[in-house]
Amino acid sequence: MVTHFIVHATHDRGELMGVAPSGKELVYMPIGIHRIEEGKIAEEWGGGSGLSELRRRRLQQERIERERVEQDLRVAHGTQ
Repeated sequence: MVTHFIVHATHDRGELMGVAPSGKELVYMPIGIHRIEEGKIAEEWGGGSGLSELRRRRLQQERIERERVEQDLRVAHGTQ
């Protein structure tokens, strides 16, 4: 049996996987795969797409912070 569903959530309550809250909507599309035996779940596998979006946002956040620090260093070197 395969189950696919879509979860919409707003990231507004604290850090999640190293990403500061942005107030933006996250969309997560997990898939669950179950092997049924005698009417019961015998095995389960799953996956989804939500983690890649969080990683992308974390990398973007790190890039922006790095650029800010580099700009501050350029300004500091210019005033010496």
